[in-house]
Amino acid sequence: MATIRTHIDTTGILNSAVNARMRELTAKAIAVAIVDEVEAIEGEAKKKILREPKTGREYRIPGRRNVTYQASSPGQAPANRTGNLASNIIADRKARREARALISAGVVSRADYSEALERGTSRMEARPFMEPSSDKNRLGLSKDRAKRVMQRVFELLKQNGRRDT
Repeated sequence: MATIRTHIDTTGILNSAVNARMRELTAKAIAVAIVDEVEAIEGEAKKKILREPKTGREYRIPGRRNVTYQASSPGQAPANRTGNLASNIIADRKARREARALISAGVVSRADYSEALERGTSRMEARPFMEPSSDKNRLGLSKDRAKRVMQRVFELLKQNGRRDT
C-alpha cells in the first residue's frame, strides 16, 4: 500500500484570527483546500497510469492470441493492463486535525503491489505514480492557495451572518 499525506501547519494562520468563530471558519476553509488538493493528487495519479503514453517493452498477453500491451519504462508511471491499480487509488476526503494546529488528509493506493511499483524492488526499477502526482499538486500555502482559503472564509462568514439575522 502506498500512501501520500498532505498537511498544513495552521498555527500562525489560526492564531492571527480575530476570535474563536473566525478560527473555526478558517480551519474549515483550510480543510476544504486540503481536500481539494488530495482530490487533485488522486486524479493526477490515475491520469498518469491510464492516459500517459508508455515507452517500455511490448508484451504479449498470455492466453490471448496476437494481443499485446506496452509496458512502462523505469521512471514512468505503471502501464495500465487490468485497471486494478488505478481503481484502488482513493482520496481520503475527510480532512482531520491531527495535532492542535495541523490539518491533514491523504491519498492511498490499496493495490497490494503499489509500494513495489512506487519504490521499486531489487529486481525492478521504480515506476512512481503517487509521489510525482503529489509533487505536481502540493502547493503549500502559496499566495494562490491562501487567497482561495480566505475567499472560502469570507463565504462562510457571509453564510454564518445570514443565519444569525
